[in-house]
Amino acid sequence: MSRCPLEGGQESPGFRRGEVQTLTWAAGSSIACVIAFPAWRPGDIIGLLGLGSVAINFAFPDIFKNFLAGILLLHEPFLWGDQIFVEGFEGTVEKISMCSTQILTDGGERVIVPNAIVFRAC
Repeated sequence: MSRCPLEGGQESPGFRRGEVQTLTWAAGSSIACVIAFPAWRPGDIIGLLGLGSVAINFAFPDIFKNFLAGILLLHEPFLWGDQIFVEGFEGTVEKISMCSTQILTDGGERVIVPNAIVFRAC
């Protein structure tokens, strides 16, 4: 994801372009809901979103475990190119995505391991 360009090809030190779009969309959606449903207060909408997220978490727990572990693995404890040992596989980290980590073993085999398992092994 690239940062917002400035004059002379420099990058801004602040928000990335996707973050600005997400924040703008969230603010616009919130304002539209308040206008479309005047009887609902912003606190009601926030409470409904919280309840919905709990229901989705109970429905899809493995997906959220892998997703949250992926966010944590993007910052720590290893980087691309590091040697790791997980679930009986030892190799070089090729790719860390939001849901899985791809490892290239010493034998040349590519192994995809869910991030929740990788995170527990670290």
